[in-house]
Amino acid sequence: MLAGALAAKAIVSSAAEKETQTRFQEAKQKYSNEFNASRATKRAYEEAQTRFRNLKTNATSTQEQTRLKEQVRLRAQEFLKKEISAMIKYLEALKNRVTNMNKMDEGDRAFILAKINENIAWLQGKQAEIDGASADKLKTISQEVKDYWKNIRVASRKMTGQILASRIKFLIGKAELMATKLEAKIQELKQAGKDTAKLEELLADFKTKIASAKSSYEQAKAKFAAISSKDNVVQLFQEGHKLIKEANQYVKQAHKDLIQLVRRIKQLEKPSDSVNATTTP
Repeated sequence: MLAGALAAKAIVSSAAEKETQTRFQEAKQKYSNEFNASRATKRAYEEAQTRFRNLKTNATSTQEQTRLKEQVRLRAQEFLKKEISAMIKYLEALKNRVTNMNKMDEGDRAFILAKINENIAWLQGKQAEIDGASADKLKTISQEVKDYWKNIRVASRKMTGQILASRIKFLIGKAELMATKLEAKIQELKQAGKDTAKLEELLADFKTKIASAKSSYEQAKAKFAAISSKDNVVQLFQEGHKLIKEANQYVKQAHKDLIQLVRRIKQLEKPSDSVNATTTP
């Protein structure tokens, strides 16, 4: 029963993770499409700028200059809208990933989603200011968005690290709960007169591996939390990611102990030759 349940859970988990990945890829494609569209509007804006400068240099009539200046403003407006839209799509792709990710601490999920929603709301507010804005106002909005986006790129890297850390945190929490249950089960078998020496040895190793995973997780969490600017984002993210990989290896090693523990417990629970023998389900 236990083996069957674990196998079924693995299949469900795999299917769920595949669906999550599919949704994330779809969201990423929307961002990619919007980004490409913003590049096209940027080229149109730059071409309009060039025409305006050339005609201004050639002493074109004031009326023609006014017309071209308005054309430049409209192209700038269109480009800025598309650029902000691409940024929003980028954040929505990240939001999609966090929302649908399995095996993630719910407190961390809520915190990260709140940050993403906050950034999306800010960009949407700037997008609403574009219509009817003067050329000077558009320049101001563009610079504000550019500065804000730099921070978002750093923050998104930080969030990616927090997502990785949260998944390990989830697995460690499950493992610690399992350790408590295993300890109780081993005591039950011991009181029943079973030889639990090997079980106790495996459990001790299991706990040690989980403690090591937790230590690596805590260090990684501190690295990601320390990310604050483009000057330290690359180094701290790489260091944190390395620690997450270490924690993951400890969790995998602990899982091997868990498999042996379950097998030995099942062996010890097998009914004896006695007619009155019973087994714990």
